[in-house]
Amino acid sequence: MLSDLYKVLARISIIFLCLLATTQSNAVDFTGIGLFVGGNISDISAQGDEFEENSSGYQLYGGYNFTTNFALEVSTHDLGNYGEFPLTVDISGYSIDLVGIYPVNERIDVFAKAGNLWWTADYTLGFSAADSLKSSNWFYSVGGSYETSYGFDLTLSYARTTLDSDESVQIGSITRSFAADLDFLTFGLEFKI
Repeated sequence: MLSDLYKVLARISIIFLCLLATTQSNAVDFTGIGLFVGGNISDISAQGDEFEENSSGYQLYGGYNFTTNFALEVSTHDLGNYGEFPLTVDISGYSIDLVGIYPVNERIDVFAKAGNLWWTADYTLGFSAADSLKSSNWFYSVGGSYETSYGFDLTLSYARTTLDSDESVQIGSITRSFAADLDFLTFGLEFKI
């Protein structure tokens, strides 16, 4: 699980270095309107009927700021891996969020996001894929960002969603459904394009 976190950090670092190489930091004059991309690493706490575990994950996203106070964001999420061998579940998904932004000063913004998360729970039994569940649920987040002098923002946020599927899967002789509350603490980088 720790090696997955290092892979995510490596990907974010590569994106950061590529974007930093193409950005003139003294020429950045963000008016609040335009495209943005970013990535977060997450510490996720999941609590379900049958388990309570922590995991790590990541989010890659992009969007458009229509004004200094409103944006639309599309994200892909790795929501962690839960369970113990021989039965584990890996959760991933994507979301579309509306973002409300309040600029505190020239460098600090606070934000709130709300949207829908379409997710998939992929079950693995032993070393082979067993079955998958798919569903969608509401997703929300609150946080803040700090604009650095290097042309990117540092972000910190708390997010929450309740994953609940009406369906169930048959894994061997066991019937499983998935329901859990996920709490995220995320740290990331965001770039204005």
